[in-house]
Amino acid sequence: VPPSAEESTALVAYGDMGIWENGVMVAQALSTFLSRTNSSSSSSSSSSSSSSSSSSSSSSSSSVEQPPASLVLHVGDLGYADGDPVKWDKFAAQVNPYASALPYMALPGNHDDLDGLSWRYNPRPFYRTFRWGRLRVIALNTEEVAGLQRDSAQYQWLVDTLESLEFEQPRPTVVVLGHKTLLTTSTGHGGGNVPLRDLLVPLLIKFKVAAYICGDDHGYERALLVHPESGTHTCLHLLVGSGGARLDDFVPEQPSWSVFRQKSFGFLRILSFATHVSAEFFAVSSPDVPPTVIDSFMISSGGPHSEVKVPVLLVVLSVLIIVSFSVYLFRACLRLSAVPLGRRSLS
Repeated sequence: VPPSAEESTALVAYGDMGIWENGVMVAQALSTFLSRTNSSSSSSSSSSSSSSSSSSSSSSSSSVEQPPASLVLHVGDLGYADGDPVKWDKFAAQVNPYASALPYMALPGNHDDLDGLSWRYNPRPFYRTFRWGRLRVIALNTEEVAGLQRDSAQYQWLVDTLESLEFEQPRPTVVVLGHKTLLTTSTGHGGGNVPLRDLLVPLLIKFKVAAYICGDDHGYERALLVHPESGTHTCLHLLVGSGGARLDDFVPEQPSWSVFRQKSFGFLRILSFATHVSAEFFAVSSPDVPPTVIDSFMISSGGPHSEVKVPVLLVVLSVLIIVSFSVYLFRACLRLSAVPLGRRSLS
């Protein structure tokens, strides 16, 4: 049963794992991490006196009690099987320790033959939505080009789903998942898929989606999708293609919309509480070293644009006050200068 909006829970997300050495490393590190943190959370909930000592010393950036993970999201490119059943079986054994213990949802990537994925992990159609804690998760299939265009069934379903959220109370924090990258400074695929960006970004902005989580490019980056007209940042773009495939480089220059980036393996943990949603990225560097938090941030239910509007509003109010005060002073000066002239005309 999915956790309710009032329950605290956690989700883990990553993409692009493969069955190479680094993919095995990340899978082992994640399995150990989930086993340790989930058992720690269980023991702390049963005994309040032990809650402070049950936290892992290096696995979290916060001293707040962490909820257990209840869902694993793999945003495409699972085992890079490309239709090879032997590779599929090897990948299944690799993720089995946690995929058999927790709900595990996988999206199609460009290296996942869709028949193999459908048979093993995700029945067709590959797009779906569900509520998980405070989150509303919307998973897309970005790999069948004809299946995600304005006249497609998936696109209409996406629009209908986003429109229906206006009536959902309490309003959830909406995250959209897809394999393909929309905007990135990674050199893996030329900065993101432009046709898909042009198709999705207007919807993400219009319906105040909090974050788009993807893979395809290999590494980690937290970026901000930019409104094409106002230029304000309205949605987080979280690249988590960090599951084990060979890492891509980033372009040397880092624009303002690229908030944090690192050429690192690892996974994203999203923490859903009754009052807010936060996230942290754990870097994995060695099978013998616990995952380490290298980035942590809040995920706003209305999107990051709410943080941008406040200073803009203050600027507008300040200008109005200055203009009004200037007009008042100008009129006062006119009245004062008119008094002596009036008196001289009467004498």
